[in-house]
Parts: sequence; C-alpha cells; structure tokens
Amino acid sequence: MANKERGEVVVELDQERVLSYTLNSLIYAEENGVDLQNMSDEEGNVKLKDLRTILYAGLMHYEELTPEDVGRMIDLENLKPVSEALNKAFGSVGK
Repeated sequence: MANKERGEVVVELDQERVLSYTLNSLIYAEENGVDLQNMSDEEGNVKLKDLRTILYAGLMHYEELTPEDVGRMIDLENLKPVSEALNKAFGSVGK
C-alpha cells in the first residue's frame, strides 16, 4: 500500500508495486547518469535508459529486483501508465 503522504505511488508492472523515492534512490539515479534537474530534451522526451534507471531507483526497495528485471516489466502497452506514475511520483518529490 502506497503512503501518499511520503510521495509513494502505486504502479502496475508484473504486479502492483510502489514507487518510493528516497535520498538513496535519487543518488542512485544521479550516479547512473540521470540529470534529475534536466531529465527531458526540448521535446519533453526522456531517454529510455534514464526511464529504466529512474523507475528502478523508485523500486530498489524491492531487493529481489535488478534494473534488467524492471526493464523487462515495461513494454509498449504499459509505457504510458508507467510514465504517468513516474510523473506523479516526481511531482511529490521534495513536498
């Protein structure tokens, strides 16, 4: 169950999972090449590698997952709802 007060967001992947962005997960994203201040280009697009990294960073509290596992959970059918969940989660970071 997501704790909305902590900015957690539910996302449907292989099962219902909770995105949770802590300082450690944001540092992981930065250390893996994601510029958190400028994630998208002029057209608003995010690199696919960055998308996977950001999603994994929010799911890394599930110790059984790897970045590759997370990448296998995303396909063309769920890309839009996953992106919407990420936008919702990042909209709450720092609030």
